[in-house]
Amino acid sequence: SKKGFISPCQSKLLVYKITKDLKVKIKNQENAVTPAASVNQERLLHMLSYIHEHYAEKISLDQIAENMYLSPFYISKIFKSETGDAPIRHLINIRLEKAKEILESGGAGSIQEVAASVGYEDAYHFSKLFKKKTGMSPSDFRSL
Repeated sequence: SKKGFISPCQSKLLVYKITKDLKVKIKNQENAVTPAASVNQERLLHMLSYIHEHYAEKISLDQIAENMYLSPFYISKIFKSETGDAPIRHLINIRLEKAKEILESGGAGSIQEVAASVGYEDAYHFSKLFKKKTGMSPSDFRSL
């Protein structure tokens, strides 16, 4: 694994652990938390699941909200209060982690194909985000 990056196995384990920890937290606090807090934690699990299942598709905050029958503002508020992060930022992070996995494994051909496989139509935009997060271009990362 490259310095500062996690492997695909570590990534899956991390997602599993976060989900498991949230489920345990919900179960342990069921009697101690208000019904609204418990509902918000369940909504967060639903949002996380949706993002992880659909990250490679063109999805927006509106689509996530529509899937949950809630307003975009409200789901952003829940997500931020429960995780400290915005849902779209989480989506971007998932996409970039998946892209790193693909590049590490030597999968997908061009950078355009890598971008498309993780939900970006615009390879230039993908490359800018990738470089901002990792400090190097996707091409440079691949050649490590």
